[in-house]
Amino acid sequence: MKKPITLLIFTLVTLTSCISGKVEITKDEYVSTTKSILESKSNNQSVIAHIAQTDEDIEMRKTALEKLTNQSVIAHIAQTDKDIDMRKLALGKSNNQSVIAHIAQTDEDIEMRKLALEKLTNQSVIAHIAQTDKDIDIRKLALGKSNNQSVISHIAQTNEDIEMRKLALEKLTNQSVISHIAQTDKDIDIRKLALGKSNNQSVIAHIAQTGEDIEMRKLALEKLTNQSVISHIAQTDKDIEIRKLALEKL
Repeated sequence: MKKPITLLIFTLVTLTSCISGKVEITKDEYVSTTKSILESKSNNQSVIAHIAQTDEDIEMRKTALEKLTNQSVIAHIAQTDKDIDMRKLALGKSNNQSVIAHIAQTDEDIEMRKLALEKLTNQSVIAHIAQTDKDIDIRKLALGKSNNQSVISHIAQTNEDIEMRKLALEKLTNQSVISHIAQTDKDIDIRKLALGKSNNQSVIAHIAQTGEDIEMRKLALEKLTNQSVISHIAQTDKDIEIRKLALEKL
């Protein structure tokens, strides 16, 4: 009986010879040899890579892929393999940001794109996806990962999709832009959301006193802290509900 180390060497040589075409073995012998390698502590990356890419048994391929460390082969599998589960597993092991960015932007499978986007760290690419991608779910996911306040500000003010604008506004920190949106945006829900994020008491006071929408005025008055302005509203405002609300804050 061969000792374990001798058996492992024999197994590796046999499979390597089979791969190179030097010897022929039966299918059962190939499966048995392959399993022996994967179950061993062997780190023959050439053999493991071959199994991960070409084995007929998907579970064997997955097992090999888990042992695979060659990032070039991993990237190749992530981009080209015919099996979606293999591609997802390879993507999860990939650390190649160029490959990840490519998949995030161009892959035909939406789930692959989402997985790639979650791993993506390049803020320029993330910002580009958030602004230009044709898929709304991908754009939302990219926006959620973006930390570019200029891009976020642009989306909050100009995007055609109202949900994208709301998501951007929630991430926006620029108080000047927030105040501008609260006062001028055409969408009332966007203005309310911006008002809720504003800490500019001058803007809040202005909206409370002069806003055309009664609900916006009430929201502004609730946030208003200037007692002088509140007193003025309680005494002079033309709307009885606004005067009552102001009086309650005195």
